[in-house]
Amino acid sequence: MAKSYLTSLTCLVLLLHIQPIQSQIINSGPGPKDLVIDHAYPGGRILISSMARREHHKPYGEIEYYLPDNDKHGVLPRVGEPVDLIFQPHGIYLASLNDTQYLYVISHDDIKNRHPIIRYVLTASNLEFDRLFEHKLLVSPNALTVRNDGSFLVCNDAAKRGNRMEQVLGLKTGNIVYCDGKSRYIVVANRLGMPAGLNHMGQMVFVSCSRQNKVKQYQWKEEQLIDRGTLCRMRGPDNIRFEGESLLVAAHLKTTKFIQHIAQSESPSPTTLYKANPASGTKKIIFQDTGQIISAGSVGVFLKDHYYIGQIFDPGIARIQK
Repeated sequence: MAKSYLTSLTCLVLLLHIQPIQSQIINSGPGPKDLVIDHAYPGGRILISSMARREHHKPYGEIEYYLPDNDKHGVLPRVGEPVDLIFQPHGIYLASLNDTQYLYVISHDDIKNRHPIIRYVLTASNLEFDRLFEHKLLVSPNALTVRNDGSFLVCNDAAKRGNRMEQVLGLKTGNIVYCDGKSRYIVVANRLGMPAGLNHMGQMVFVSCSRQNKVKQYQWKEEQLIDRGTLCRMRGPDNIRFEGESLLVAAHLKTTKFIQHIAQSESPSPTTLYKANPASGTKKIIFQDTGQIISAGSVGVFLKDHYYIGQIFDPGIARIQK
């Protein structure tokens, strides 16, 4: 019995030794909460929405970049902005419209209670201010997705940004707002439990409902979202990105540890990255960490055999070998 047990244990140790998690932390500013991939850039580059959420990091808010081919990291200069613009980036989305690359950035001015979406023309070297989308329906925008005609959907994660009572009671006060890309805004989905992730593939729209512990799916038709039910369930889903035809969804499985991490950086918060199949509704874990590599991971993207995972509070993004 003892010999058999030791043999099994040895095999397990060897297996763990053969298949370690190959990870690296890439430098970034604080709070690299959202990531998108610029495939048009030679070799590909990762754009990072970085905003300080801890007092000792403030003030900081920038769009950064990372070049995997030469391990170069930096800040993308922004030009042509209005002089009174407060830039505190949150969710971002990269869209190609009429052969022009646009980066859409949700920004927050909590003092003036303004939460616009800023559109920039993305060039190889900078971000050129293009226009500002602002409306009374944008009360607590978290994530957005842009369609090929320039219209977009944006999710409000609450009825009022930072409302503690909504969080404590777990109220379903989030919604999804549609903008035609010009000046018309309408609410197209209601009663969502803190929608924190939003993306689309063709006519299908996917939204992460963090408090409802599920990813919902809708069909877009004639400026309406038709509810197609739950794609899959998981605790605390956050941003949604794609790897081929599959969804990449970062999730916060341990609410208590997440709350502790908000208060103190040294308290780790687990990160899980799922891959979900929209055709079958199945999901699988492709990365899981107790917080030793990265804490409160909020987004995952895939580029050249590596996953890159951003986090909400602390500096650095994780690079994980597939």
